[in-house]
Amino acid sequence: MGNSELATPEAFSWVEKKFILEWHSLAERHQEPAVSRHYEKHDLEAALKSSGISDAAALRIRSRLNDAASRPLGQGAASHRRYSYNGRSVLAAVGLLILLTSLMIVARSVIEFRAGLLVATVAFSVSPYFQQRGEGIPLLVLLAGTVFGIADTLLGFVASSDTGVAAGHPFEARHSVIVFGGAALAAGAFWMVYRLPLAFATFMMLILILGGEVATMLVGAPSTWTFVVWPALFALFALVLACWHDMSDVYRETPRSDVAFWLHAIGGATMAGQCFLLYEMVAHPGPTIATSPEQFTMISPAASVIGLAIFLSYAIYAICFDRLTMALIGTIFVMCSMQSLLGLDLFPISLMVTGGAALTLAAMWQRIRHLALNAMPLIARAQLPRSFSRVDGTRPVV
Repeated sequence: MGNSELATPEAFSWVEKKFILEWHSLAERHQEPAVSRHYEKHDLEAALKSSGISDAAALRIRSRLNDAASRPLGQGAASHRRYSYNGRSVLAAVGLLILLTSLMIVARSVIEFRAGLLVATVAFSVSPYFQQRGEGIPLLVLLAGTVFGIADTLLGFVASSDTGVAAGHPFEARHSVIVFGGAALAAGAFWMVYRLPLAFATFMMLILILGGEVATMLVGAPSTWTFVVWPALFALFALVLACWHDMSDVYRETPRSDVAFWLHAIGGATMAGQCFLLYEMVAHPGPTIATSPEQFTMISPAASVIGLAIFLSYAIYAICFDRLTMALIGTIFVMCSMQSLLGLDLFPISLMVTGGAALTLAAMWQRIRHLALNAMPLIARAQLPRSFSRVDGTRPVV
């Protein structure tokens, strides 16, 4: 392969693709068939070292690929860009917060509970300006203004139209359904129009609360459906949706990866609550949550095994999808497991083991994940988020 082949961009691109594909075909002939895929930085460096081309040619290849990776997105991908969260937009966010607050105070003295609707309308209408600038922090303030404005209006509407609430009686589940339902619609509309990831997270949180209130309204009182069944179903749905978002953006270049982060956090935390109830049922028989010193000091090997199994489940999930949030949630159950095994008298040791587990995961995360992914079949590994940045300019979205 001579340097003359690298004279034109067309020949350059053909040579680059040829030597990388040939190298992988030879290196992996006895392991896996060569397939077309997006190559990562360590793939490129290994291919360059074994290709035998000159240093100048290798430098030109690296430069071309770096240029391709940093090339601005076209018009078709402009709607998928990610928002920036930098200090330059903090001042604008503070100004918006002050203006919306003052507008609410002034409008409330004139149009009463309809002031919230006015604030929500203004916040929603101003948002396109900051969307075009790609500033995320002001949009967070405008999202809060939209959601809280609608919720405040509905709250005032319920209080003024229901004679029981107006007389001082507490809110019922049906009233909460109206308020949280309207707030969820506002957050969902904000997400659909401006594609702010935190708007989708807000929408999902409101749906979680709304579902609990609907269950309470249907059953007639808070029940297992409110605190166990619905949260578990919601958590499963959120985690499945998070996995889909992660697998559709394996290089984490689009807002889908940001949405996946919030879905993992919300779904993981919600499922952790249900797992903790299961752990408590075994660790502390009697009340659902331990309330007495005798219950806290109980030693239960079975509960310790359950706590360790929950931690391992969270850790494996986190390793597969490269989500440290899930690993962080899982470490809570290490402490629970150690406490059930050693008792309350050795609680400092339980804390030491928990801290050591978290530190080990943090220090060896990429190595652990690399070993775990290498043990998977190629077809499974290809669907999961990558550990390293891409080197070509093609967006790997399906």
